[in-house]
Amino acid sequence: MSNKAKKVVLLLVEGACEEALLYDRIRTLFNNNEIRFDIIKGDIMGDLNQKSSNIKNLIGDRVKSYINKMKLGPKDLLAIIQIADTDGCFIDESAVIIDENQDRLTLYNSKNISVPNSNQQSKIIERNKLKSKNIHTMRTLNSILSGKVNYQIYYFSRALEHILFNEANPETRYKVREVEEFLENEQKPIEEFLSNFLPISTSMTLEEKYMESWQSISADLASLERFSNVSLMFDYMKMINE
Repeated sequence: MSNKAKKVVLLLVEGACEEALLYDRIRTLFNNNEIRFDIIKGDIMGDLNQKSSNIKNLIGDRVKSYINKMKLGPKDLLAIIQIADTDGCFIDESAVIIDENQDRLTLYNSKNISVPNSNQQSKIIERNKLKSKNIHTMRTLNSILSGKVNYQIYYFSRALEHILFNEANPETRYKVREVEEFLENEQKPIEEFLSNFLPISTSMTLEEKYMESWQSISADLASLERFSNVSLMFDYMKMINE
């Protein structure tokens, strides 16, 4: 470990845009920590190619691989923080509908996910079942690696692009430069901006807000809507540093 005085906070994220959005602000606020990002480059929670794998083991193996590569040990870590997109995974399967006239393979709408054929419908339903089950498993944990390291998982709903740019179905994935431009134009600190999308009352303890934010996003069609609990991550990091 390059700086033995600092504990590492490792963030597991789906893409580089999450790192671009959060890294500088987290590093500024928590300069007593070593902030690291591990970019998964995909959706580990809803990956049908790994549907037979235990999600705790998948996440644990991912973290072990990273810390071994970086020559770290569990004692060097203060926390593992994961951020995932909801992708409408908590909706009822009846809300995954077929629209034979649509060109896009998958469209996220305010009241449903629409697909052009029954094969894609079955795939999305299966993915949602897997992803919602895996998220439920991980959100109930407060530590991983045999209880040695703090753990929390947060979400963007439906995805990061939905929160930042109000686009549930962007034509192409937003690039890091567009996220950087968003930050340049946004006058509020990012945690303050994100707090606008927290789907719960703030008059609770942090633990209550965390649990309620997950219960809220899991209900009805909420995981298709524009919500996020990532602002709570900043409060969590403050708490574990006290």
